[in-house]
Amino acid sequence: MLQELFAAGSIENEFEQVWTMYGRKGNKKTSMLRWVNLSRQQQCCAKEHIPKYVAATKQNPVFRKNFEVYLNQHAWEDIIFTNVPKQNYDGIKGQTSVSGEFDTPTL
Repeated sequence: MLQELFAAGSIENEFEQVWTMYGRKGNKKTSMLRWVNLSRQQQCCAKEHIPKYVAATKQNPVFRKNFEVYLNQHAWEDIIFTNVPKQNYDGIKGQTSVSGEFDTPTL
């Protein structure tokens, strides 16, 4: 069955689409093997999630998982955090805020 699908090119074509959509990050051969081993439902969920994940990591793609890791860890089941509001720790001068910025101490 798998050989027939490969012969028809449908799996390869579909993988190429998601590989391109993801930004071609990681090992292509390993990613292809991971993709083929997913169920059809898992593939559909991943395809639906990938654009959101790529958009969330667009500013800093170095933090985007390699595609084979994304597939192996079922990352499409993870929550994507966007637009997290900046918070300070009780307004105490000199403390770091959640965003990593420092308040300027006053004398």
